[in-house]
Amino acid sequence: MFVLQNLTLTTKARRYALGRRLYTFERQNQLYWLKLQCSRGESSTQRSFYNELSFYQWAEQYLTHILPVQIIDKTQIEHSEPIEPYAIVLPHAEPVFHLPASELSLKEIYTTIDKMLGALAEFEGINCIHGDLKAEHFVKFNGSVCLIDFEQAIYPSCHIALQEMTATPRLMAPELFHGSYKTIQSDLYAFGIILYEWLSETRLYAKGYRDWAYLHCQKFYPVLPERYQHLLPLFKILLAKQKEQRCATVKQAKISFEQLKLSI
Repeated sequence: MFVLQNLTLTTKARRYALGRRLYTFERQNQLYWLKLQCSRGESSTQRSFYNELSFYQWAEQYLTHILPVQIIDKTQIEHSEPIEPYAIVLPHAEPVFHLPASELSLKEIYTTIDKMLGALAEFEGINCIHGDLKAEHFVKFNGSVCLIDFEQAIYPSCHIALQEMTATPRLMAPELFHGSYKTIQSDLYAFGIILYEWLSETRLYAKGYRDWAYLHCQKFYPVLPERYQHLLPLFKILLAKQKEQRCATVKQAKISFEQLKLSI
């Protein structure tokens, strides 16, 4: 057994106040991430942590588009605070969106979109919803696109009640503002926003929750740079405001994307 030492704290202030601790450390010239939860942390944050920990224990036998995880005992960590019995260790992986789209060829962009849809399709295939898709949750590891951060994931042995699920307003599907539960369609809406911001090299903005609701439910319609105009039909089915008009499955999004590529 080894003991983790010389940890570098990287937790954001708000999460730190809730008891979450995120560190980086090096071992055998490899950078790793360590996520743990303080025992006296806020209760919903503790449940989110255990939801992710249980997700990794469950998903290892089903998914290939996740990072190789180690679940370690707290006795392997030098830490001054009381912490929960187990912690999550993941290898560092390069963000998918580390380069702006304008610096990539269309072929590279298409390959990236294909790989992201492939990762989402694998999750859909085992009735799993990520629940909190963000650009930084798509990473590259050993030639594949993987997903990370499953605190809000919905899966067969999920630890969080659906009514407890939270989301990021900038990426929320319109129906979520009206109290609907998350589905694969709300994941696809978030994916559409992520792609839109990457290709347009802009970031959606609103002042507060009500403004975000107005933006997503009424105001926002994607306007793409000329270079990507041919992809607009894909964005229309990813970002449809009415859930019934949005693509119902990742498979449908993949088929639409393949057809668009063939039509160029």
